Amino acid sequence: MVEAGEASGALFENLGKVAGYFESSVKLTQKVKSAMTYPIAVIGLAVALVNVWLIFVIPVFADMFADFGAQLPAPTQFLIDLSDFLKGNIHWLILGAIAFVMIMKKIIATPKGREAKDKFLIVAPIFGNLVHKIALSRFCRTYATLVRSGVPILRTLGIVSAASNKVQVEGACLEIARHVSQSGQVS
Repeated sequence: MVEAGEASGALFENLGKVAGYFESSVKLTQKVKSAMTYPIAVIGLAVALVNVWLIFVIPVFADMFADFGAQLPAPTQFLIDLSDFLKGNIHWLILGAIAFVMIMKKIIATPKGREAKDKFLIVAPIFGNLVHKIALSRFCRTYATLVRSGVPILRTLGIVSAASNKVQVEGACLEIARHVSQSGQVS
């Protein structure tokens, strides 16, 4: 955009557009973070409460039921068995969760892992639609800012693909750029 601004003599205007783009990008990021804080907090609290319930409350009832000596219904017995399992293996479960997170970070750092993560995020049941809209919004804002600044279309598509942060958008932009360079038309 700086090159386009220098060539057209509109460097100040282009830098203003860049500033506006970054401001709107930061505002969008803040809105998404604030919208996600409550659901994540509720889910975290629910998981914590269920674990506390399974580790501390169920054993009290298990001792009480053991004193009765009666056969327990299957769901009740399942909860007692799950509680016993959690109490006996909590350290292994925590270590397993930490190992899982570390392994997933290593996998996501690879190109195929990043592609799989992006595909999963877009089709995820709760957040997929939001992730898709964020990627589309980032693409549209970046594309519009670059085109208004006079950046050539092929260069714009290259920049937008790199700025999209999603493998699918990047691939689509590069495919469009390839098509435009061969046929000279956006179709």
